[in-house]
Amino acid sequence: MRKLSNVLFCLCFMLIGFISTAQTSKCACACEQNLLKNPGFQGGTSSPMTNSNLPDWSKSYKSPDYSTAIGCKDPGVVSMWGNKTVGEGIHQTISNLVTGNTYRVSFSMKANVIGTRPKYAQIKIRASDALFSSNPSPSVNVVGISRVVQSTEGWVCITLNDWIATGNFTILTISVENEYAQNDGEKTSNASIDNICLQNIPKRCTIEGPPYVCASNVPATYTITPTVGNKCEPLMLTTLGGTAIPSSSSTITYTSTTTSLTITSINNYCGKVRVVAKKCLKCPNEPLLFKEITILPKLNPTTDLTIKTVGPLITLEATGAPTSICSTSTGIQIDHQWELMEGVDGSTNCEIKGEYSGTKVSVCGPKWNTEPSGPILFSCSGLQSGKTYVLMHGVYYKDYKCGWYEKRKCFRLDGSTLRLIGEKSIVK
Repeated sequence: MRKLSNVLFCLCFMLIGFISTAQTSKCACACEQNLLKNPGFQGGTSSPMTNSNLPDWSKSYKSPDYSTAIGCKDPGVVSMWGNKTVGEGIHQTISNLVTGNTYRVSFSMKANVIGTRPKYAQIKIRASDALFSSNPSPSVNVVGISRVVQSTEGWVCITLNDWIATGNFTILTISVENEYAQNDGEKTSNASIDNICLQNIPKRCTIEGPPYVCASNVPATYTITPTVGNKCEPLMLTTLGGTAIPSSSSTITYTSTTTSLTITSINNYCGKVRVVAKKCLKCPNEPLLFKEITILPKLNPTTDLTIKTVGPLITLEATGAPTSICSTSTGIQIDHQWELMEGVDGSTNCEIKGEYSGTKVSVCGPKWNTEPSGPILFSCSGLQSGKTYVLMHGVYYKDYKCGWYEKRKCFRLDGSTLRLIGEKSIVK
């Protein structure tokens, strides 16, 4: 019987240990490269806190309580009371906050039940260069405020929103508050804190600029962020395989510095390239940065017009020669649009009637096609002898909505004769 009792005792002890471990893992926040010293408040000697009885921590105001009891996971815990007007606070002097850097604060906390006072609490973290002398909580330099934690939750892990430092602050202050602002102890909350963590979150560097560049949209500039104080090796263009593209070539020309790259012209290059930055001063964890972009050369369609039949129904044949060096293997499609429109009578500049007033009149079309392999046929009725008409052939990169190039041919119909009177090219 005694042997069975020993077995049951061992099982119970193991079960209690398992439960304790599960609770510990729930309330303890993960923390790497903590910038704070003694984050678990260990090695203290007495309560209330003074400026010397807890290593690396001091009271800021009033009399915070220190206990060597088990907090979230190990001995050492600090408890404070407060609201928006009165309360207690502790602080640590630090030397590693840098303006513009991003930081993350996490900690274990629990709300305590003290008589009839609120059974919930929040913890506020502030950064400053001078000590706070009381609990009034200015809105400046607030690192973050926890959510409202209820006493029934026990110990919980709190992670504040990431905070960007607005100064090289040297003091981190911790206090307790709730929604009340009365100078009344009965309107204060009480909370315990343990295992506080302050982490520097490395800022990811990026290359900013348009995802694609059409020949008609140059110059296009790409810059490194962060820009303040940053400097890299001169930026460059490379193929996707990493082969450098000379800054002055028959395909692309660009200029570059240690902080930016500007594409100045696109001649005979089509497809994806990389804007590359190496060894940036402010990006020590990212020795090679790149942004993949698409280069789209100028579109240059040729349009011809042939009259097939004349009569009540006129048939016109329009053709468009190959318009780009972009091959089908690049996956870049070109859309073609043909449309026959009323022109401005007597104009040899292929002006479309109503073009600038939004009252254009389409006679035939529009007809759309992607990479046409043959002529486009228009069967038009109602064309009048002596009137001017404009055949418009426009092309652009289908998926990029840029690179519009338009070729126009204008003609006059004299009886059964089609007379070409002008042509015009437009790049947008």
